[in-house]
Amino acid sequence: MFTYAMSVRRSAWGASRCATGVWLLLWLTSTSPGLAAAQPLQLVQFAEGRLTVAAHDASLRGLIEEISRESGVRLEGADALRGDVTVRFRRRTLEDGLALILSGWRYALTSESGQGPGGSTEPSLFRLRVLGPRKVSFRAPAATAPPADQAEHQPIRESSDGPGPLEVLLASDDLTVVRRGGLAALRDPDRGVRARAVNALAARGGDAAVTLLEVALRDAELGLRLDAIEALRRIGGDRAARGLTGALHDRSRPHRLRAVDALGAIGGPTAIQLLDYVQAVDRDETVRAAAAGELAVLRARQ
Repeated sequence: MFTYAMSVRRSAWGASRCATGVWLLLWLTSTSPGLAAAQPLQLVQFAEGRLTVAAHDASLRGLIEEISRESGVRLEGADALRGDVTVRFRRRTLEDGLALILSGWRYALTSESGQGPGGSTEPSLFRLRVLGPRKVSFRAPAATAPPADQAEHQPIRESSDGPGPLEVLLASDDLTVVRRGGLAALRDPDRGVRARAVNALAARGGDAAVTLLEVALRDAELGLRLDAIEALRRIGGDRAARGLTGALHDRSRPHRLRAVDALGAIGGPTAIQLLDYVQAVDRDETVRAAAAGELAVLRARQ
């Protein structure tokens, strides 16, 4: 067993090479299940403030350390990280990418400004401090909010006299509140809370909702994953189409078919690119045929 790791530096050539590498890695993990099962794979690129990651059964600690090296983030507490991770995404902000990778961990991502020559202020640098694994708490959330630099997630409960604050929370104009509240709800042990979160995110729309729905696409429950696919269909647009990438790699054929159908409904250049990819590499003939059909319809509209 060996680890395949590639680091691509910040340049136009590097970005192009990395994009090719990401799709090659996705193709390998989709079409060669035996190879993917036997060999951890990892690719990281950070360019123009955007993070691209493709990892299969990679060491979580190793992946975060590589992201730290590529992005220049100061990393603390990495020794606490345990286990392996499988994750794929392209050109996310550093904050959104880490939220997806470290969704089961407590951490703090803060910016720091240094003093340059002559008293000038240098550009902000980021510090990532890993606090430990996130523990599910069955207590009601505390009356006071957690410190602004800590990604603490507490389960959200229904009150005895009516609906809880979940929908109001996820409709907030404060994106930090939405991210923290959404992650807490999507990790709640109560399926009903997770389902309500998916519906509320579909109603909210926007990039923040799509990022959280990508987390829901990894839910252990089949029905919740289908709900997340439908939520992304409802939101629509290129960002939602990109959000369906994870569903295209779901082990369940019905889920991949539903994702293909959603891409056909969303349309646009990103949907066409993903459908072209699916028709070429999916291991199931039915899924490939469905992708080819949706692709033909979309191209006929152009």
